[in-house]
Amino acid sequence: MSVNSGNMSEREMDEAIHRAMRSGATEPPLLTQVAEAMAGRSWWLNLLAVPLMFAFFGVCVWSAVRFFGETQTREQIMWAVVFLFSTQSIAILKLWYWMLMNRNAVTREVKRLELQVARLAARPDQS
Repeated sequence: MSVNSGNMSEREMDEAIHRAMRSGATEPPLLTQVAEAMAGRSWWLNLLAVPLMFAFFGVCVWSAVRFFGETQTREQIMWAVVFLFSTQSIAILKLWYWMLMNRNAVTREVKRLELQVARLAARPDQS
């Protein structure tokens, strides 16, 4: 989908958009992206995910130590299940958080592209 403005052909408009995108800003640092993710509408939920990850990591280490300390097969299976549950919980929380940061990055890029298209559309016709 391309925008046609005035006498500019679709190809010229697409090339102008590509040039504008290449001359754009770079991505913010990782810590800035993390801070932006914490500042959204559901900031309390985002803030809750970090301690939960640390808690599940503690449970993971604890269950691994208990697994190797047990002599009965039944208890080893129980601690192995706890270990697997906690590692999967960590993975799910991290994936959710990275998807949130990716959504913010995509939104930032779309807004940047909208701004560039608006600037190109407001530019006087070149003949």
